[in-house]
Amino acid sequence: MKDPGIKYGLIAGFIGILLQAFTYLMGVQFMATWWVGILILVAIITMYVILSLRIRKDMGGYISFKDAFIKTFVMCIIAGTISTLFGLLLYHVIDPELPEKLQNAIMEKTMTMMENMGAPQEKIDEVAEQLQEAGNNFSVGSQIKNYFMGILFGAIFALIMGAIIKKARPVFEETPTNV
Repeated sequence: MKDPGIKYGLIAGFIGILLQAFTYLMGVQFMATWWVGILILVAIITMYVILSLRIRKDMGGYISFKDAFIKTFVMCIIAGTISTLFGLLLYHVIDPELPEKLQNAIMEKTMTMMENMGAPQEKIDEVAEQLQEAGNNFSVGSQIKNYFMGILFGAIFALIMGAIIKKARPVFEETPTNV
């Protein structure tokens, strides 16, 4: 594949599917654990950084800011699209009851954590009400909204990575001389 942005976007998207499938297979209680979400976020960011550096390597070790930004952004868009499509498939075709189960598990874990921290009952009730009003975070609309938020964060990430991985080709490269 010629374009490393597309190549690594497909790889990142496939890894995103594997992460979602793994957490799903571990069960609803595992999926609803706060540290699992943080761990996955760290893994995804680390993966994107590594793949962004691979883009520069595939470009011969030199890349302009513009090319680094565009290729990293394309990678983020492709990976986000693949992950979102799999999420829609998982939550609405494979296991349509999963969103409700997950929402209930998140609420239960949140309430337990607040009780263990000694939060007053009024505050616990207030948070419970806010969680119920927030509705289903796994609906098609919420997932599409999250996809576009991911695109925005992908653009910001691509700008940062573009600034980090850009490397200009030296004006006068030394060429080995035959002695």
